[in-house]
Amino acid sequence: MRRRLLTFVLAVAPVWGASLTTADRDALLSNFTKSTAMFTKSVEGLSVEQWNYKAGPDRWSIGECAE
Repeated sequence: MRRRLLTFVLAVAPVWGASLTTADRDALLSNFTKSTAMFTKSVEGLSVEQWNYKAGPDRWSIGECAE
């Protein structure tokens, strides 16, 4: 998933009107890696019950949000 998103962003950037410089790509990859690590750390200690808990039938669980 992570690689597909990054590949997509890098592939369509020129279509948005400007190509990415090497510095832009490096910054994007660095920020993506950091945010992925932060997210993973924030959910790594959750139990199955916490991962699947829903505050109500019309609410999403943490696991559903993560997907």
